[in-house]
Amino acid sequence: MINIYYDGACPFCSHYVRYLRLQKTAGEVVLTDVRTDKPSLQRLTQAGFDLDQGMVVEIEGRRLGGADAMQALALMSTCSGWFNKVQYTIFAHRCLALLLYPLLRLGRNLTLLLLGRQPLRSERDTSLLALFSACWGLFAVMHTLVYVFKFTEPYVSTYAIGLLGTWLFFHPESRRSLLLLLVMMVVDGWLHMPMHSNHTILKNFFLLAVVCGGVYSALRGQSWAAFFQNVAPVGRALLLIMYVFGVFHKINSGFLNPDVSCANALWQEMPPPLVWLDTTWLSYLTIYGTFIVEGLIFVFLLVPALRHWGIVIGIGFHLFLALSGYAFYSAFSMLSLTMHVLFLSPQAAGRIMAAPLWRNTMGLWRSIKGKLLIGAYALALVYYSSIGAYTVVALFWFAIAIPFLWLVIRHGHRAGDDASRWIFISSRWWLNVVALLFFFNCITPYLGLKTAQSMNMFANLRLEGGASNHLVLRNAPGPFNYLADVVKVESASGSPYLNYVRSRELHLTYYALLDHVERNPWVIVSYQRDGQSYSQMTALDLQSDMEQMLHPRWVRKWFHFRAADLKEPVVCENNL
Repeated sequence: MINIYYDGACPFCSHYVRYLRLQKTAGEVVLTDVRTDKPSLQRLTQAGFDLDQGMVVEIEGRRLGGADAMQALALMSTCSGWFNKVQYTIFAHRCLALLLYPLLRLGRNLTLLLLGRQPLRSERDTSLLALFSACWGLFAVMHTLVYVFKFTEPYVSTYAIGLLGTWLFFHPESRRSLLLLLVMMVVDGWLHMPMHSNHTILKNFFLLAVVCGGVYSALRGQSWAAFFQNVAPVGRALLLIMYVFGVFHKINSGFLNPDVSCANALWQEMPPPLVWLDTTWLSYLTIYGTFIVEGLIFVFLLVPALRHWGIVIGIGFHLFLALSGYAFYSAFSMLSLTMHVLFLSPQAAGRIMAAPLWRNTMGLWRSIKGKLLIGAYALALVYYSSIGAYTVVALFWFAIAIPFLWLVIRHGHRAGDDASRWIFISSRWWLNVVALLFFFNCITPYLGLKTAQSMNMFANLRLEGGASNHLVLRNAPGPFNYLADVVKVESASGSPYLNYVRSRELHLTYYALLDHVERNPWVIVSYQRDGQSYSQMTALDLQSDMEQMLHPRWVRKWFHFRAADLKEPVVCENNL
């Protein structure tokens, strides 16, 4: 007798056992749907079998699971009909069975997820994943607003991100919604590259970890809890690296100069009464206070006994930054808040989501009154984002962010919580490569490589033109010379961007100029390079240099450059 244990909620499994035809010598075949037969599920689970990984076959007291079960059934197949012939051809060979079975398992689990059916296994505590999902959903909304009203033209996927993020915020337990949002963000991120935004590069590196970790977990048939446990450490490492370079890039003569420092430029766009505080001592306080606060956050996040305060100060610091009308900071601040959530323990996340404030608020959103409030809130965010009132957008965002900060202060730490020292290192060692790549991305300006998306905006950092204003790395960057080869645009037609660069007296790397003209072949530009003037240059005139210097476009989605201010001291306004 042969017992076949399968998941009846899985369409693939149900069709497989329906069409399977075994030889008469195999004996009686008993089919058991473990979705309804709980004792069988419990017995097999205790024996070490995971029915979410695939069916189990019991032959004369010997149990086989996954690819081994499929191979055993294929060898006993009658080969009658196309279905049995195909499955015999594939799974009768052990190598093919081992190679293809993970793909079948991936299709099975993805289908169950899209159908909204729960896995058979009972997952470990997923409170941290749910809390992260709620925050990630709100970040997706802010991300859409900044891309629609501040950055380049949005795609359909950009609007979809906002809608999916809204749904996920109110349904953080929905794995299907989280998956769809992550997939949409990956697609939209690729379409929008290259992009200069700091929050974009941080988001894209985290999405890279999600894609790598997600494919691995899906092929292995792992639970969402296991997937999140693999990926979350990379997110923590990315945040720590962000703080490292948030401090290091600012150690330059421009940022430390109160007359031009970006710290003071941001302060001057604060709302009253903060902006009324305009004194010399406050200028130095904003500059050196930035170093102190970001440094403390980094140290506190590393030390388990201080981690809770690192989370609180980090969230509070970025809330404060969002008040500045200098730029649309709320999106970056919300991403920072979300990444800080990863440092909470699962127990703390559970307490936050069980707190009366959280539960009552979520209950309010689901009422008619709550839905009306959500509609008014969304309209206000859209309106003030559209007119560039970034401080007002931050104030509306505070309506959610500040109560959340209070929940973190109140419930984010308790004796007995998990507090591992190495929570920023993934147990899947190869996933840590993503964090190392992000670190490399941040040091590229000092190697003479790209400057955009290196976490160096609003830092007054200048490394172009064969000179450095950094107080530690004073020498010209190298060994690559992309930053040394700069041009001054004298005139341009067909390019608002080049005219902006010219009007602000900025410089471009020659590579960036070639890239811009290659993407916009109708542009005609005059410029100075190495003391020589080049007049009315077209894409045809520059064709030879383009072929020799430019990388493929997929490389240039990451490898790109900011416009540079070569004057001293570097003024923050021109350092964008």
